[in-house]
Amino acid sequence: MPPQPTSPPPTNIPWGSLSPRSLAIVREVGLRLTAGYSFTEVAAILDHERPEIPDAPISARGITKGWVQTRLREARTEIREIASS
Repeated sequence: MPPQPTSPPPTNIPWGSLSPRSLAIVREVGLRLTAGYSFTEVAAILDHERPEIPDAPISARGITKGWVQTRLREARTEIREIASS
C-alpha cells in the first residue's frame, strides 16, 4: 500500500520554486502514479529508462519500489515547505 500523506496537499503548488531534482521526481514518478501505475510498476519503468533524476541508483538491484517511495516523499516535503513559506 502506498504511503499516505499526513496532511492534505497544497492547493497552490509553486512549480517555479521547486528544485530541478523535485521537478524531475514529479515528472518521472508523480505523473506516472497519477496515471494509475503502481510504485512497483514505476520502479520497473524507471529502472529500464534510467531517468535524469540525480542520485538514481546504478547497481545490480536497480531502482526499487522503496527508492521510488523515498523520492516521492522527498519531493512532497519540498513542495509543502515551499507552499507554507
